[in-house]
Amino acid sequence: MEQKIVNVFLASPRGFCAGVDRAVEIVKKTINKFGSPVYVRHEIVHNKFVVENLRSQGAIFIEELSEIKNKSRPVIFSAHGVPKKVLDEAKLNNIIYIDATCPLVTKVHREAEALAKEEFNIIFIGHRNHPEVIGTMGQIDEKFISLIENKIDVENYFPKINNNKFYILEEKYHGENYLNKISKVCKFLKLKDIHYLLTTATENISWLLNIRGSDALYSPLTNGKILFNKNGKIIFFTNIKKITPQIKKALGKKVIFIKEELFVNYLRKIKNSKILIDKKTCSFYYEKNIHSSNKLIDIEDPIYLLKAIKNKTEISNAKIAHLFDGIALTKFIFWLKNNYKKTKITEISAQNKLENYKKQNKDFLYPSFSTISGFAANGAIVHYRSSHKTSKTIKGNNLYLLDSGSQYFYGTTDVTRTIAIGEISNFKKKIYSNVLKGHIAVALYKINKSTLGKHIDRVARAPLLKLSHNYSHGTGHGVGYFLNVHEGPQGLSPFNNHKILPGMILSNEPGFYKENDFGIRIENLIYCEKINGNHSKFVNLTMVPIDKDCINKKLLNKNEINWINNYHQKIFYILKPFMNNTELKLLTEACSAIS
Repeated sequence: MEQKIVNVFLASPRGFCAGVDRAVEIVKKTINKFGSPVYVRHEIVHNKFVVENLRSQGAIFIEELSEIKNKSRPVIFSAHGVPKKVLDEAKLNNIIYIDATCPLVTKVHREAEALAKEEFNIIFIGHRNHPEVIGTMGQIDEKFISLIENKIDVENYFPKINNNKFYILEEKYHGENYLNKISKVCKFLKLKDIHYLLTTATENISWLLNIRGSDALYSPLTNGKILFNKNGKIIFFTNIKKITPQIKKALGKKVIFIKEELFVNYLRKIKNSKILIDKKTCSFYYEKNIHSSNKLIDIEDPIYLLKAIKNKTEISNAKIAHLFDGIALTKFIFWLKNNYKKTKITEISAQNKLENYKKQNKDFLYPSFSTISGFAANGAIVHYRSSHKTSKTIKGNNLYLLDSGSQYFYGTTDVTRTIAIGEISNFKKKIYSNVLKGHIAVALYKINKSTLGKHIDRVARAPLLKLSHNYSHGTGHGVGYFLNVHEGPQGLSPFNNHKILPGMILSNEPGFYKENDFGIRIENLIYCEKINGNHSKFVNLTMVPIDKDCINKKLLNKNEINWINNYHQKIFYILKPFMNNTELKLLTEACSAIS
């Protein structure tokens, strides 16, 4: 058979993907709508013909926003995506921007954010100076992500993993023996006729075994995975070097410790079984390594709900943790109010001052997340992180938003206060008062056996919705006990369908954010307490005054005023013994009744 010779010709330059094609069209349409010139941050695509064509139509290509000579003209962000700080810079300078990021790149950004939120250590493989790498890494705190470019980076990365030993959490802190926890999981598996539970959620493992570690930023997690059979036998795949003789003795024969690298091999050996695998937290890679003879049961890991319902010891200890935080935060607020006119205080120096107050308590371990310290326009950025480039001086007449949390053996805290700096406009007071009304509505909510997170979320938003305003985040999230500051399944959001049960700790944090101007958020942690067989109520854990300088009392009804007065009265008597003479005077004023 005669062979035919086929010549293949490669075009140079070649075509590009749909995301780039979309970005090019966005540039053209922007020029048509706004006229020229239109700025484009970074080349829209690595194709000189396309770039030159757009330049001839009126596009000006720049590398940084500081190069924009006329800030009234729009700027387009390329298909490669940009770090969040670029978006923030555009907002701060009132620059009209159009985000032409490829949807697939945006998907990567959201994945990185989701993993960082769960405090994973992300390994990102790419080239340091590539725009997509810069954009993706710029979506999250650099502490959560490491760039791998070559073999040397791989070799240098792994030694960075700490070898700090895991440790046993004392009974006076956890309040429930691990054997009792195991028996609850066994009961669930037998009820569902499931042979194995595969758990890769490290916070669940830490809770189940009453152990803690330092394998994550801000949370005392113990990295690893467990295979849990229905009879309560547990194989814990982890870094063996971190397991102390004390842990082995405490956990006994119920738990077998095996090198984490052998996990997949063990997984492949299981056959003809029903395996519970929570796909929301378990990697697809592990799922694909489970033998096809097994039946996978994709339901929520039962440990999540067990962990969410705090016992009496955990609730009692949480009150101590919030007392510690209440003392530090209240002292800080008084210091800030009295000193911002006398000396230069920036977002960063304020943040450092707060941490110094917290460190005066020997029981303070470390923050439970990266503190949000935002003044004026920076307070309107929901997940703002102050830097030396963005840090504002706290002065003039505006609002300062402070969102901070702490880790203690006694529990995990998360508190937000919005503080008046100088004279606050009537508009800001109006918005603040309606955010407060939503906060109080949550605090007073009457919970029954059918109450879901989304039901409570509605009442929090109602006062703002009457003004045609809203906020883009949930009203509240679950909080762990000396674990993750964000915990499920409980939560207060339009989409949360989980029941609110006695023992659950949640945040109560409605807000409002006006771009380039100010942000407002009032956050307390609350827990659900049973009243009788059918009804429960929320009890406040947070012990920090709400700034009355931000309130328009005319907008509050009698019940709301009573709630504030009762809350402040309780705070006053709890915090009073820990204040010096000057602070006591300020506390007296801060907690005085609204008439």
